[in-house]
Amino acid sequence: MVAALSWAARLKNGLARTREVLNTPVSELFVRRRVDESLFEDLETALLQADCGVAATDWLLESLREKARRERIEDAAALKRALTDSVTELLRPLERSLDVSRARPFTIMIAGVNGSGKTTSIGKLAKWLQSQGKSVLLAAGDTFRAAAREQLVVWGERNAVPVIAQAGGDP
Repeated sequence: MVAALSWAARLKNGLARTREVLNTPVSELFVRRRVDESLFEDLETALLQADCGVAATDWLLESLREKARRERIEDAAALKRALTDSVTELLRPLERSLDVSRARPFTIMIAGVNGSGKTTSIGKLAKWLQSQGKSVLLAAGDTFRAAAREQLVVWGERNAVPVIAQAGGDP
């Protein structure tokens, strides 16, 4: 029997693509460097370029500067571990169960930047909801992106879920 993954483990798995994009530029920042203002400036640039957002980036940098000062962190590898801890701390309040019993029909809208795994997440969510005994219907909203509709239809077929999608339709 496979053990259920923790929320943090599921999040880590779900963010694999984001991690690939972020890891190279961010990880390289911590190689053979001193912890100084230059490192924080480079980290700020990398986080913003990775679409972390201004508020999250500001919070992370403030948190890291405080930890570096308080814990006297001078080693970049230790600061990288502190960054991991700060990201976890930032995301922890978002951890909560999905309560689909509170409304009928229960509607979930997924939004995000291109290439972030929205359609794959929709497919996995549809499968999970079915495993919970729920009736699932997928509706395509991104009908203008090449192959968006087809990609959602494939996920619908994989999970035996009906899909509403019209090519070139107005969502």
